[in-house]
Parts: sequence; structure tokens; C-alpha cells
Amino acid sequence: MQAGNTFLFNGDLDDIRLYRRALPTRVIQALAVGQDDTDADGCSDAKEYEAGTDPNVSSSVFRVTAVTGVPPAIAVCFLSSTNRLYSLQLQGRLGSNVWNGVPGQTNTPGTGSLLWLNDNTTNPAGFYRVHLTQ
Repeated sequence: MQAGNTFLFNGDLDDIRLYRRALPTRVIQALAVGQDDTDADGCSDAKEYEAGTDPNVSSSVFRVTAVTGVPPAIAVCFLSSTNRLYSLQLQGRLGSNVWNGVPGQTNTPGTGSLLWLNDNTTNPAGFYRVHLTQ
């Protein structure tokens, strides 16, 4: 579609990313394919930018570092990033693709250091994950 000398976009955008800094060309290229892993930590550079971790430092990666407790009192620890929100989620059995937020443990702001999320509810045993919500 064209209006005067302007072309109007007629379609859908399904992936928009905003960054607070200019990205180097190599990072833009890595994001385009989503596969580059500069620090060889098993997490792509694109995922590290989303998580707020440093794609050049292998110890800076979004992963659970500790789980303690016995149901119904479970605590999950991970390295958080500032300007990110995290939710502790639970599902009763693997493969159901339905993850439920643990009450009181959703949209928790990251601190830039180790962060513990706890499930002190009466949930039965299940499978937990920490979900990056922003």
C-alpha cells in the first residue's frame, strides 16, 4: 500500500525488542539468528540479552543455582538481573504445558544478585521453573 511517497506497512510484527543501548553489529547478527553463544555457557547471546545477563561472561547466565526444601516448602535460588521481573511457576506433571504462578511469587523484581523465590503453599509435589516475565 502506498500513500504519496510513503509506503505503509501492511502486516504483523511478532518480535519487537527495545534495548537501552546501541548494540554492536556482531550482536545484532547473533540476535537475528538467535544461535551465537560468545561465552560458551550453553545460553545463546540473544537469550542472555533478554535475561539481562552478560553474553561475554560464562558465569553470568540465567539458571537455577539451588533448590531447597521438601513440599510444601520449596525455595528456588537463581542469579537475578536488575530491571527484570521473575515468577516462580509450578506444574503437576511434565508435558502438560500448563505452568501456574505460585501465589505471592510472581513479577518479583530482580536485585542484581542471588534471589530466592519460595513456595510455602500447600501445593503437592510438582515441577518448578523460574520464568522471566520482563
